[in-house]
Amino acid sequence: MQTTGGSICVLFVDDEPVFRKTAADVIEQKNDRITVETATNADEGLDRIADSCFDCIVSDYEMPKQTGIEFLEIIRERYPGLPFILFTGKGNERVASDAISVGVTDYLRKRGNIEQYDILANRIESVVEQSRSRGRTTKQERDPSSVEGTNAPEAYKEKRSSQNVRRVNELLETLSDPVRREIVHYFENHAERTDASLDEVISHIVARKPGESHEKLMLELPQTHLAKLQSKGWLDYDSRTGHIAYHGNEGAKQLLSDVFEIFSE
Repeated sequence: MQTTGGSICVLFVDDEPVFRKTAADVIEQKNDRITVETATNADEGLDRIADSCFDCIVSDYEMPKQTGIEFLEIIRERYPGLPFILFTGKGNERVASDAISVGVTDYLRKRGNIEQYDILANRIESVVEQSRSRGRTTKQERDPSSVEGTNAPEAYKEKRSSQNVRRVNELLETLSDPVRREIVHYFENHAERTDASLDEVISHIVARKPGESHEKLMLELPQTHLAKLQSKGWLDYDSRTGHIAYHGNEGAKQLLSDVFEIFSE
């Protein structure tokens, strides 16, 4: 691991060629410590990471085949301590929520002006220096009981109190499971729906996650994921009828609004 200071090698992943080249050139001009290499999509990015050593990844959200969130999920599985900045023009609370739940280091909206590269260069330098100075072990990074070990965004941890950090950790723990995220996704993306049958929700999950089976989810969803969300006040589930009444989580919405405000600064 590199010591604090020194050069910073960044992988910038974006499918838009003009923006990708412009961003790489300007970031290098803004900070002579930073060297930027590029990739056009998540698959190419993974190949580059396997062949080279990077200090930070900067990725767009909307890309062909895999989104930046899906790319991040793979990075967290393979390289849990590697700083990852989501740099996206699709800025909303839902994207921020998904990014937080899978362990984004920082989140920055594209602004369409040259100043955005100053901000991005500063964020890159900051997250890399923090990562180097911490020198965390893989075990600590995977320990959800430790604030220092969590993958919660560094910008959030710096700007909010320890009470809010605990709130983030609780939200992360609730939404860390991809199946639970899909349950919430079903209702949040159907604004007119506040209730559904168990079968409807399972069909939604299977359609979005082909690796899941209807039979397996029919057995495990009520006792695990629905029970967890019910205990946190997100929904009510009637095991006799299979009816799910979705409430959302007002505390989570306010928390995500706070996070989104920070990341938009």
